Amino acid sequence: MLAPRPRTAARRIAALVASGLLATAVAAPALAQKSVTLFTLTDPRGDDSGAGSLAYPLRPDMQRGDLDLLSLSAEMASGGTWFTATFAQPIRNPADAVGTTGPEPLDRQARLGFYTFNLDLYIDTDRKPGSGNTAVVPGRGVTVDRRDAWEKAVILTPRPDIARIVMVKNAQRILEEQRRAQTGVVTGQDLSTIEKTVEKTVDQRYFFPTQVQVRNREIRFFVPDQFLGGKANPAWAYTGIVTGAAVEQTQSALDLPFKTDAFSVFMLPVVQGRSELGFGTGGRSDPNQPPVVDVLNGDAALQKRMLEDYDAVSGRLARLVGTVPTGRNQSAWEPWQGATAVAGAGTAGSAPQAPKALALSEREAAAALSGTPLLPAPAADLAAPAPAAPSAVQGLVSPPGERKTVAQRLRELSELRQQNVITEEEYQDARRRILSGV
Repeated sequence: MLAPRPRTAARRIAALVASGLLATAVAAPALAQKSVTLFTLTDPRGDDSGAGSLAYPLRPDMQRGDLDLLSLSAEMASGGTWFTATFAQPIRNPADAVGTTGPEPLDRQARLGFYTFNLDLYIDTDRKPGSGNTAVVPGRGVTVDRRDAWEKAVILTPRPDIARIVMVKNAQRILEEQRRAQTGVVTGQDLSTIEKTVEKTVDQRYFFPTQVQVRNREIRFFVPDQFLGGKANPAWAYTGIVTGAAVEQTQSALDLPFKTDAFSVFMLPVVQGRSELGFGTGGRSDPNQPPVVDVLNGDAALQKRMLEDYDAVSGRLARLVGTVPTGRNQSAWEPWQGATAVAGAGTAGSAPQAPKALALSEREAAAALSGTPLLPAPAADLAAPAPAAPSAVQGLVSPPGERKTVAQRLRELSELRQQNVITEEEYQDARRRILSGV
């Protein structure tokens, strides 16, 4: 449990230095002289309960309103954009809390002046439906509507450097397992290709702010033009979500190469009942609901409908639409209408071929960074084999008894498809569920 501790003047000064308030004080007047607000988006007060039933952890340092986002504004600055997020309650200072691993103040880990939340912004800069990413940071439990598919993601988190490392390592692990499932071995050249592609992709698509200023209920963070391609544009679509932050990432979430729990990036989960370990659900709500506490959207009722529209059995995640500050070409959210039939099916078995050199695209690396491996589109000109019994792949998705590696399960699944025991749709669904545990 994170315990509050008494404030002292020395600790307060140290917190100001760590958060950048003192370091940036000299530059503040220059910024103020040329201050131009690009846009402001508002969010209803009191909607910090996710799909409507999330309850804050049983902790004195996390109370109702702490993660209630009220507005997000963008301000033009030299070399970039300052975003300002305003919350319903004063932002809690890590200098006033200690962690669970010792008596040291939490600001030794969370050095930016906040520690209780993450704020993700997924920005659709080209406004072309389906042209960008729909998957988000692993563990958030939501996706972005394809009409607002994003090109740039700004991830405001208390430990940005470590969050980036964790995401990169997880993506590399996913791609290594995919390669091992294809060829049976991962070469040094494969590892080099994976590392270079993931590093390039994360720098192009994700930004973790380190210039952060905290003042009362506001948190400001700087995003350079070099990343966004210019100033924040009011014609772009912004999908914003707030989650609870777990500053002390548990070792189980970082274990390599396999884990027993779902992977997430410094985020408090949803738990059954009430607990200090995560957001509670009470007795009549689903613990599988997304751990998103607030969505940047002017309609609280729409937030509830979007976060409720998921399927824990099939793995379908809640889908969010972005908000366009100008209001033009604003995407209208629509509830799930049922699965679209997968075209084509599997092929008959064929003799194995020597593996080709790994050619890894940035798109595949981007999918791995989001924790959702990119699955190839099935061929549309192949005859469908006879459907298989529902239990044909069950042991591979959730193997009882002796635990098989992901590579073994994927290889066996591929053999079932080659033997026409399962359809392409069943193969894709099972493969997705197997990899979702990586």
